[in-house]
Amino acid sequence: MTDIALLLHFHYPYYGPDEIFFEICKKCYERLLYLIRDLEHNFSPVRITANITGALLKWFERKRDDLFSLIGELVDSQVLELMTSPFHQAPSIFTPDGLLKEQTFHHLKMIRDSFGITPTGFFPPELIFAKDIVPTLSELGLSYIIVDGDPIAFDKQDLGGIYNCEFYGTEMKLFPRNRDLSYALSHGWPRAEQILDKVTHKNHLSPLLIALDAETFGYYRSDVYFSLLWYIFEKESQRTDISIWHANELLNKSPVVGSYSFDGITTWAEDLSIFFDDSFFHKMWIRRNAVLMRYQCVELLYFKLENFIKHKKPIYNADSLFQQLIAIKLNQIDKYRWLIYRRLLDIGLFHKKYSNAHTRDVFYQDCEKILYELGWVERQLDDLWKSVQLDVSHGHKK
Repeated sequence: MTDIALLLHFHYPYYGPDEIFFEICKKCYERLLYLIRDLEHNFSPVRITANITGALLKWFERKRDDLFSLIGELVDSQVLELMTSPFHQAPSIFTPDGLLKEQTFHHLKMIRDSFGITPTGFFPPELIFAKDIVPTLSELGLSYIIVDGDPIAFDKQDLGGIYNCEFYGTEMKLFPRNRDLSYALSHGWPRAEQILDKVTHKNHLSPLLIALDAETFGYYRSDVYFSLLWYIFEKESQRTDISIWHANELLNKSPVVGSYSFDGITTWAEDLSIFFDDSFFHKMWIRRNAVLMRYQCVELLYFKLENFIKHKKPIYNADSLFQQLIAIKLNQIDKYRWLIYRRLLDIGLFHKKYSNAHTRDVFYQDCEKILYELGWVERQLDDLWKSVQLDVSHGHKK
């Protein structure tokens, strides 16, 4: 018996245009989710593991509440096992630990509040993985991570099984995606029978993870992929040598077959531009760091003012000045922290092949807008600083 987990990854960035979101819904998300519901009615039990990013869940909640509700129904009927990931798809290994923890926590919280479950698995954006994220994820109560079956890290292209990963005393299970089978499904194998035969005709270590983007169905590829998913579960229901489970179920029932000892970075995306010196990413990253530096200067000025007002005595009208300062922080500074540390980190997933000019244009527009508005915040803080200095002088004179 070969045990399989089928994982679908759903993501649409929150800054994407409405019209593209609705197009993807029409061609992919709507058809795929309703197809999964129909699969349950015909081939129960149906088990699919899914990572639906927080950004996309917010899109569904705001623009397609019918699909948001359908996801809840599929979770309640135990068809979907939901995983967690950084809310806005910031690349895990390039995100500061505190921000990675924050983004993942908010995704966990949204899933828990919306669907009443707590995921135990983590899906790193673009399957970019390095062992140093293990302690942060362990602190959030997660028990396993999906990784790419990188042949350099695992010494083989075509693999299965569960692995143990240890980093400075913290352990976590890794479930590597089988590259060979995932690529076969994603890149045009037209018949489910061939894919399932491919599983059983080789001496795979069980369990096997087959993972691909949900957008493969109907958006990036042809409509044949919807029937392909149907055929897979139809054939699985007719065979006794293959069984499809949730990833979490396989983690709980399968022994560990080895220890993960690779110390580098793994990812499926050989064209991911973060690894290329001449890429758009590096230019975008330099621009993002310029925005971050400006923000840090504004933040430093704020903390200097806060400390001065709290400890410098006497200050005339200190309470009123302090309330003005807090208002600037809550209404402006915190907003830009959110934009810089969450939204602009999404550039780490810029692809040479798959990203387009719109991605870059939106990013550069964001940078210019944030820089301009931070300048206005800095002027407000400067004016408040001058007021504080005058009030101190006034207090001394009195």
